[in-house]
Amino acid sequence: MRTTFLIVILTVFYSVSSALAAPVQDRVQGTFLGCRLGEDFRSVSNPERWECRGFNTTSSRCDGYFAVNTGLNPNVVFGGQTWSECRYYFSDAGLLYKVRFYANFSYEEHARARYRTVLKNLDARYPEDSGFERTVTDEWEREMLESVTFTDEGGRSCSLVLQYRPSAGGRMYYYVFLYYSDESLQTERSSQYMEGAAVTAIAASAQMEIIREM
Repeated sequence: MRTTFLIVILTVFYSVSSALAAPVQDRVQGTFLGCRLGEDFRSVSNPERWECRGFNTTSSRCDGYFAVNTGLNPNVVFGGQTWSECRYYFSDAGLLYKVRFYANFSYEEHARARYRTVLKNLDARYPEDSGFERTVTDEWEREMLESVTFTDEGGRSCSLVLQYRPSAGGRMYYYVFLYYSDESLQTERSSQYMEGAAVTAIAASAQMEIIREM
């Protein structure tokens, strides 16, 4: 009786420990700060959704995005890391199809430390032997750009990018970008669905740090 009880306890402990140590998924993540891929623009940009959480919001009709940040202090927390901004991109039909987080650094070693940390977590979450395709791009010598992309069998992808480039204000930074996208939700972009949407302006100094999509 005692032996059976001990075996049950050990089995439960092993199962819980394994689940915590290896959070392997069968699909790339699809929900970000409570917003899911495929959700419509009006729902994502609803002010009541963000004001109570202390976020500033901004959007661009011509570029088809809605973004949230906390002003000068980078404090958008996702995946155990702090980011400067979370930006949501919408299709012609007004559906969320891509999300981007970014953090910028003055020194390469700091950016690479963040890049390595996030990559380690992604490799554990999306291993190749679980059906994920892992694609590496290394153009650092020529373009000062490198990336790793994980794609699931359904076509949803996660891309981690390290890049040295200018900000909107012209200052050079080392950037770490984290993208999630589902291209099946994307069509040719249009700004019509964003007409009439309320936009909250953020401080001009914070705008200097916002990166435009290449």
